[in-house]
Amino acid sequence: MAFESAWIKEPLINVHDPTTDIVLLVELAAILIGLFLTRTYMFETMPITISDGFFMVALAWLVVSLLASIPYLAVSLPQARLEPYKAIFEAVSGITATGLTAYSNVEVLPKSILFWRSLTEWIGGLGVVTMFLGFIIHRVPVAMALYRGEGRESESIRMGSVIELSKRITMIYVALTLLAIALFRIFGMSTFDAINHAMTAIATGGFSTKNNSLAGYSVYLHYSAIFIMFLGAISFDSHLKVFQNIKNLKSFFNMETVLLILLPAMFTALYGVVTFLRGEASFLRTHDYLFTAVSAITGTGFSVTNVANYSDLTKLTIILLMVIGGCYGSTSSALKILRIIILVDVILWLLKKSSYPSSTIVPLRILGRQFRIENVVYSLLYSMIYLISLFVASLAILLFTGNSHGFVNVLFEVASAQGNVGLSVGVSGSHMPVSTAIVLIIVMLLGRLEITPWIVFIHRIAMMMASARSET
Repeated sequence: MAFESAWIKEPLINVHDPTTDIVLLVELAAILIGLFLTRTYMFETMPITISDGFFMVALAWLVVSLLASIPYLAVSLPQARLEPYKAIFEAVSGITATGLTAYSNVEVLPKSILFWRSLTEWIGGLGVVTMFLGFIIHRVPVAMALYRGEGRESESIRMGSVIELSKRITMIYVALTLLAIALFRIFGMSTFDAINHAMTAIATGGFSTKNNSLAGYSVYLHYSAIFIMFLGAISFDSHLKVFQNIKNLKSFFNMETVLLILLPAMFTALYGVVTFLRGEASFLRTHDYLFTAVSAITGTGFSVTNVANYSDLTKLTIILLMVIGGCYGSTSSALKILRIIILVDVILWLLKKSSYPSSTIVPLRILGRQFRIENVVYSLLYSMIYLISLFVASLAILLFTGNSHGFVNVLFEVASAQGNVGLSVGVSGSHMPVSTAIVLIIVMLLGRLEITPWIVFIHRIAMMMASARSET
C-alpha cells in the first residue's frame, strides 16, 4: 500500500499519524511471512492432496482479505476511514472482484485509496494463488493442489506445467490490462481513471473512481468497456490458444464464448421488444440495458444507469444473467456457462435415454466430449448448492432487515454478491447494518472459491477443534 501511495504522490496517511506505523508493520510482516513460507516449502517433496489445497487456498484468501482491510481502518482522512466490519466488507469485495462498496462517496477519497481498491480487484480477479504460483513458487508438489483449489482448471494440466501455465496466464492478464488502459485513455478517461477502470474491468470487478460508475462517459467508451468485460469473462484457455497461434481464433469462439455474447444480446432484444410494445423504446434505454446485461453476465458490475429504477421483472432478468456468469477458467464467477450447458445436455440425454430400452447404453456427451459421470454429478450438485445458498442468504437478510428492501431487491443484491458482480440496488452501502454486511461477505467468499474449499476449510477447523478438546 505504501508503494502505490508513493507512486501516486499523494499520501495515504498522515506521516505524523501513529497508524502509519501499523500499516507499514503489517505490510512488512506479510512480506516476511511470505518469504519464510516460500523458502520453507520451496523444495518440499511431501505429496499434497486436493483437500490440502482447498484448505490452504481458503486460508490464503481469508488472510489476504484481512490484510487488505487494514488501509481502510488506518487511513487518517475521516472520509476514507471505515468501521471495522465495513473495512472487511470493502476488502472482501475487492479481493473477490465483486465491486459492492461500503463508501457513500468515492469521489472524495484520496487517489491512493482508490488505487488500492482497484489493485485488490486486479489481484483478486486473476487469483491470489494463481499469481503466487506464477512468480513465487517454483516446481513444488503443492502447485497442482493450490491451482485447483482456487477453482481454476485448464486442458492438459500436469504438475510440471501448472506453474508455467500460471506465468502465461499472468502475462496475458497484464497485456489485456494494458489494452484496456489504452482504449479507455483514447475514449476520454484521464490516465489515472483509465488505469483504475482497466484493472477492475479485466478483473470483472467493477470498482470505479466515480460515484455513477461509467455513466458520465461517452457511448464509445461504454462499448470499449463492453469489449474489455467480454475479454475478462472469456476462458484464459481460449486467450492462451490465440496468443500461441492466431490460427486458433476460430476455436476462440467456442460454445461458451458464443453463448456469453448471445445471451445478453438476446435479453436486450427481448427488452427492446417489450419497451417498444409499451411505447417506451429508445436507443438510450436499450443501450443502458445492454450494458447492464453484459456487466451482469460477465460479473463486472460497471453501470451506466441506476439499476434500482428498473422494474422487478427487469431486475429478475438481470438476476438470471448474474447467476449464469461467464466462461469457466475466466475472471468471472457465478455458476458459469459451462454448467448451464451441462445441465441442458443432461436433460436432453435423459429424454433421449427414456426413448430407448432400459438395457441400451446411451453415452453422455457434452460439447462433443464424453464426460465422466462424477464430474457431471459434481457440477449439478454445485449448481444446487449455489442456488440454495442464494435463497438462504436472501431470506437471512430479509429476516434481519424486516423486509425493508423488498424480496426482489434483496435477491438482486445477494445474487450480485455471490456472483461477484457488484451491481447494486441499494441494499448494501454505507448504511448497511452489520448483519447484512456479514451475510454478503460470506456469499462473496463462497461465490469466489466455488463453495467446496470452504466446506473443506470448515470441516478441517472443526476436526482440529474436536481434536484439541479431546486432548484436554
